[in-house]
Amino acid sequence: MVSGETLAQAIRELIDQVAGRAAPESALADAATAVKEAAERLRAAGTARHALTVRRASGDLWRYRRFSPVSGVLNPLAAPVQYDEIRQGTVRASVTFGAAYQGPPGYVHGAFIAGAFDDVLGAANVASGNPGMTVKLEVRYLRPTPLNTRLLIDAWHVSREGRRIHAKASMLAGDAITAEADGVFAEITVDRARELFPGVANDAAV
Repeated sequence: MVSGETLAQAIRELIDQVAGRAAPESALADAATAVKEAAERLRAAGTARHALTVRRASGDLWRYRRFSPVSGVLNPLAAPVQYDEIRQGTVRASVTFGAAYQGPPGYVHGAFIAGAFDDVLGAANVASGNPGMTVKLEVRYLRPTPLNTRLLIDAWHVSREGRRIHAKASMLAGDAITAEADGVFAEITVDRARELFPGVANDAAV
């Protein structure tokens, strides 16, 4: 049985080929026709997934992340960032960025590094029992981050001061730290969630 995850991975592979490989016009034309036909079949067979239907089941705080453009296995835009270890207030994640994420030749575009940090910092806060929305994200790019290399990202909740939540993270390629990040987040209460996301908080508290 083909799942949404299988389809998303196939689209990632397609994107990587388009971004990283030259091909004759005839091959490009055939591929474009096939993609358009596939998109039309999905449009005819499927129904729109409204954001409010992407709800957490039985208090599962991670379900919504399956659709994240950073870590969502169901979102072909995502590399994706994978969560390998989640503990109380800390997470270890990994990601391999392919050709579609290139900035300087051979290296990851800084915007995708920032996006990965934003995702894992938020996850560390969730793991600590302090979910929040990003207020400030500061990234220090220490050295170029290579493409097609398994990167490790460690993130940890640091502290909470009133409604402000603080977390830090680092990204490693092998033994080398390529970037670091500090994040400040604002607490999301149930009332605030209902205000910002009408209907989403009906299933479970945010």
